[in-house]
Amino acid sequence: MDRFSGKIVVVTGATSGIGAAAAVLFAKEGASVVLIGRNVERGRDLESKILEIGQKAWFISCDVSQEKEVKDVPTGGAELWPGRCSV
Repeated sequence: MDRFSGKIVVVTGATSGIGAAAAVLFAKEGASVVLIGRNVERGRDLESKILEIGQKAWFISCDVSQEKEVKDVPTGGAELWPGRCSV
């Protein structure tokens, strides 16, 4: 079950519902996951859960309805996944 092995997946809305479930499923399929969401506590918890699965995870607090926050995401994450986002 490594369909996404070596891939980096960015999931918005990752701190609840479908976004959180998708992030876990991508990790179980071998992906490293960038978690983007508003709720810091749930984001950090999900980041820990994915690390426990054995995959890399990075949580970035961002409200995607706020243009400035969205513009800051690539700058904040460029060191983590330079030109490597897969999904």
